[in-house]
This record gives sequence, structure tokens and C-alpha cells, in this order.
Amino acid sequence: MNSEKKLKILDIILVSLMALMLLVVMSLVIFHPTAQKLALVIIGLLVLILIALSTYRCWLTYPELTGMKAPLFVPKVIGFGWAVNPRNPIGMALTIVVSIVLVVVFGVALFN
Repeated sequence: MNSEKKLKILDIILVSLMALMLLVVMSLVIFHPTAQKLALVIIGLLVLILIALSTYRCWLTYPELTGMKAPLFVPKVIGFGWAVNPRNPIGMALTIVVSIVLVVVFGVALFN
């Protein structure tokens, strides 16, 4: 499968995942306001999957630069602003740290 086709499929998956997150939050808030822990678990897992898929998309989109030659910040593909480049070792470390922090925060919120 070529890179263009992979990117299109990945974009569809990412948009679907974000829509699913929105639907889960809305349905749990409207129909089961007491199911906050369930919402936290589902949203936490979906966020981690979203981070992993976004990192993979970045690797497909910018394959030419790796290592310390790669810039730490790259322009966003969609929208305005800058994003952390996981191809840079510092950017990958930041991505991993953010993922660990999310797991810890969701875990603490879940068990309290």
C-alpha cells in the first residue's frame, strides 16, 4: 500500500476516533451522569490511541529527516500553529512523557 493511501485511511481513522470520543462523552453526560469513571477510562484509552496514531501519521508524512537533524517543532498539517515532531529524539521523549502523564492522571482520577 502506498503512502498516500495509508495517509487517507489514517486520516479517516483519526477523524472517526475523535468523533467517537465526542459521542462517548456526550452520551455518558446526557444518559448516565453518574458513570464518570467509565467515561474517564474510555476517553483515556481513546486519547492514548489518538496519540499513537498521530505519531505514526507524522512518521508517514515526514519520512526524510530523522535523529537530531529533524526539527523539534514542525508546522501543523491541518490548522494553524506548530506541533512537536516525534522524529526528533527530544520530541519522541516529550510524546512519551505526555503519554505517561496522561496514564497517571487518568489512573489517579479513576481510583479516587
